[in-house]
Amino acid sequence: MSAEDSREEISRQEDEEQRGTKRKISLSNCGVCGSEEAKYRCPGCLTHSCSARKMNITLRLLPITFTKSKENSTFFHTKEKRFMWHLKLIFPQSSTEFSQRRVSDRQTLEQILTPYIHPTESDPVTCQKLKMYVHATFDNVKVFMKAEGRKANSVRYHELDMQKSLRDNLSYKTLIEYPVLHIVLREHWKDYPLKGP
Repeated sequence: MSAEDSREEISRQEDEEQRGTKRKISLSNCGVCGSEEAKYRCPGCLTHSCSARKMNITLRLLPITFTKSKENSTFFHTKEKRFMWHLKLIFPQSSTEFSQRRVSDRQTLEQILTPYIHPTESDPVTCQKLKMYVHATFDNVKVFMKAEGRKANSVRYHELDMQKSLRDNLSYKTLIEYPVLHIVLREHWKDYPLKGP
C-alpha cells in the first residue's frame, strides 16, 4: 500500500468517525425541551439541544450537580415555538429576590414586573417587601442582566428594555441555565457598568 493510499484510508476512516459522532448527537433528545431531536452540543458541558440557537440565544447548561441546574424549570414549548423560562428577579435595594416559573418569552419586562412593583396591581405582601420600588415609577427602574463569560474582575451588564419581550431582550446574549434579572433603582444604576457593543 502506497503512502497516498494509506492517507486516503485514514481520511476515509476519519470521515466515517465524524459521521458516526454526528449521528449519535441527532439520536439523543434535547436537554432543554426534552422532546425534540438534538442538533447542537454545548462545548462546555456537552449538553445536547435542539433550538436555543434558532432564537439567537446561547444557552449554557451546567452539570446536574449544580444548584442552578437543579432549580431550573425552563422548557421549550414545541407547538408554540417559545421558551417558558425559569426567571430569577433580584431587587437589590430591598435585599429581596423571587423566582418565577414558566414565564413566556413573549411577555414584556414591564408585564413580568407589574405583579411585583406596580402601585395598584401588585400583590399586597410583595408590595410591602418592595416598598422602595413601588413608590418609584417605572421610569426610575432599570433591568440589568450580567454579561456571562467575563473575568470576575471585569463584571459588566446588559441593560434590558422594559417595553420589549423577554425573547427580544435575551437575543444575542449568553445565558447560564436561566435569566437572572437585576431590577435597580435610579440612584444605583451607576453600580451596573454596561458591556460595550
